[in-house]
Amino acid sequence: MTTLACNALDVTAGGHLLVDGLTLAIAPGEMVFMLGVNGSGKTTALHTLAGLTEAASGTIELLSLIHI
Repeated sequence: MTTLACNALDVTAGGHLLVDGLTLAIAPGEMVFMLGVNGSGKTTALHTLAGLTEAASGTIELLSLIHI
């Protein structure tokens, strides 16, 4: 089961390509770290993965694990 996945994700900001063709799948319990210098787009990329910012291209799939 995958909790978060993206395929060929491109993220841009201010006319700059910050993420180019990211493809990943994160399973429940896995930890992922994002490293980069200040201003490189880490927060913008995370906002895009969370659905708060629109991606330039690609797909994002988020599986909700909340059961009510």
